[in-house]
Amino acid sequence: MIFPYRTIISEALDGKDFVLIVRPEVPVTFVGPSGAASYIGLVDTGSDHTILPKSIADELGIPVQPATGPPASVFGGQLVKLSIGEVVIKLKVVDSSCTWKATVFFHDFMKAVDETVIFGHTGFLDYFTAIFDGKLAELTLLPNDELPVVE
Repeated sequence: MIFPYRTIISEALDGKDFVLIVRPEVPVTFVGPSGAASYIGLVDTGSDHTILPKSIADELGIPVQPATGPPASVFGGQLVKLSIGEVVIKLKVVDSSCTWKATVFFHDFMKAVDETVIFGHTGFLDYFTAIFDGKLAELTLLPNDELPVVE
């Protein structure tokens, strides 16, 4: 499955201009007891875990419980508390798709504008051979035999 990188326009760090940024983001559908919803998430090789906004769990009726381990450490060393729950993830491109059940983490963001879907190793990347092609600005995901497929 090949996904073109998503292009966004951002203000340059000097604040005087704008730059194009490309990111390996993929569209997915999450399924829970109360329904399904589609989102775009960043595929992040630097993230140990897949982390979703808690609002997704609330919207889809996914039961969560506080994670019992240490808080997660995010960029800059900030610690955040996480909850844990199980969700069905559907990944689809024009000619191919796969669906699996994963245990993921949820974070209760302070503001809706800050909510981000992060696809890290557990729950996502561990199930694929991933090729990040910066030159072509595309991500290739090939399911491996660890993918817990749901029919």
